[in-house]
Amino acid sequence: ELALQGVFPGQTVLLFYGEKYRADGSLTGGPYHDVFFAVDTHAGGIAGCGARNLDVVRCGDDPNPVFRPEFAFTGFRYVEVVGASREQIAKVCARRMRSAVRSTLKFHASNPLLEEICTLSARSYFGNLLDGPIDCPTREKNFWNGDACIIASTQFYLADSHALMRYWTTEGRKIDSDAAGWRDECYETPYQLYRFYGDTEVLKENYGKLSQLTEQRAAACKDGIYGGEEVTFFGDHGMPEGCPNMDRQVYSHCFYALSLLRQSAIASVIGREEDAVFAKERLENARRAFSQKLYPQLLTLETGANLGNLILPIVMGLTDSGQTSILGNLLIERVRALTGKVWCGAVACAHLLPLICDLGEIALAEKVALCTEYPSWGYICKSGATTMTEYWGGMNSNEEGDSLNHYFRGAIVRWLVEYVAGIRPDVPGFKRVKIAPVFLPGLESCSCQYDSPCGECSVAWKRTADGLCLRTESAVPGIISLPFAAVGRKDGKIQDNRWNYVLPAGISEWRER
Repeated sequence: ELALQGVFPGQTVLLFYGEKYRADGSLTGGPYHDVFFAVDTHAGGIAGCGARNLDVVRCGDDPNPVFRPEFAFTGFRYVEVVGASREQIAKVCARRMRSAVRSTLKFHASNPLLEEICTLSARSYFGNLLDGPIDCPTREKNFWNGDACIIASTQFYLADSHALMRYWTTEGRKIDSDAAGWRDECYETPYQLYRFYGDTEVLKENYGKLSQLTEQRAAACKDGIYGGEEVTFFGDHGMPEGCPNMDRQVYSHCFYALSLLRQSAIASVIGREEDAVFAKERLENARRAFSQKLYPQLLTLETGANLGNLILPIVMGLTDSGQTSILGNLLIERVRALTGKVWCGAVACAHLLPLICDLGEIALAEKVALCTEYPSWGYICKSGATTMTEYWGGMNSNEEGDSLNHYFRGAIVRWLVEYVAGIRPDVPGFKRVKIAPVFLPGLESCSCQYDSPCGECSVAWKRTADGLCLRTESAVPGIISLPFAAVGRKDGKIQDNRWNYVLPAGISEWRER
């Protein structure tokens, strides 16, 4: 909002927007282009005369006008006013704009970097939520389905966006790419709506898209592998400088497996048992083809390869227990060698920390989360960014096209909630809750409050001289899983080296024996 005073009829005032200044003090044009590719707006480009998120105010008879854009929006940190003197500028005010969804998460930790990562992630999500999730509020402002797919399992921790995203699944203005990892949003958002809210109708409404997708992918397989040259391939978007993309066939075949895994689960929920059985059979065929043709090449993966080649086959259901162990060990070796740096893009990094924890390497996951060297979440924070950025460079990203407000790197919030705090649904709709914190060894305390669809669930844990202490409060009952036997509890059952106890609704306290 711009309030002017003492202006004259016909006076023209320009508002330029930017997110950082250059070394010479000039405001960057940044990714503020009318078209996707920055080069198109250069002299001689196809949009060489295109304005870059510019507001033009033409003053009328009112000497003290107030300007509020009503047909355009932009994300920015700075605004430069040209065409009015300092005395004529009465007020410049930034107004926040987003879809009206309720924030549902509060996260605190003794290490402030974890809190900052959560804050930047939430700010990016809300700053890009405008009738659905857009990729950035600065560049093309498009509803890319690939970005939404990455954040699908995280966004409902940040906000109660059930109604908005339910509408989005059928009516959203999506940039509907058919690339693997992009088109998969057609089932992943509905599946997560079911997981968080118990919504089965959204599964039924969107099942046809999933069925069509798996049929098309099955028909496109060659020797059982999905991912030939004719298949649209974007891959692991947003990789560090020098990091190669994932192998085309590994990446695409992983998403083929995930689509079958989800189809089997969704078909069972909505009563299409024949489809569920058929999807399982296809998944087994996909796994056999992976074992014969792709798995052997992963065992000799070259140094410097994208970590996603090891991550996605495990988390998307292609590996058996033996392959999971072997590829998991290879992943851990490479992550250790990287000393905390993240050598993959946005698709794979969404699964990196949860998988490291599932493999039992809690301290290593903490090291990666707290790393401040490039490329890492910590580097983005330390670069001065106030939102998550499209690329790992943070505020040091290329000003000619890289978005400085991109929510998909905020997928790390799922790890903060489900692993560091330990809150997740035990059954769809949060009618039962599972609490299973991993207790990062370098963290003194953590607390998390999540306002679930069935009421508030909170966890607070800390280290004391007598050991770990944990306080839980839940509106619904469930299960609590701890890496220790709890004082005064006799109903614990050991599974996977953890003690599992019945969690009653209400307040409970747990102490290490």
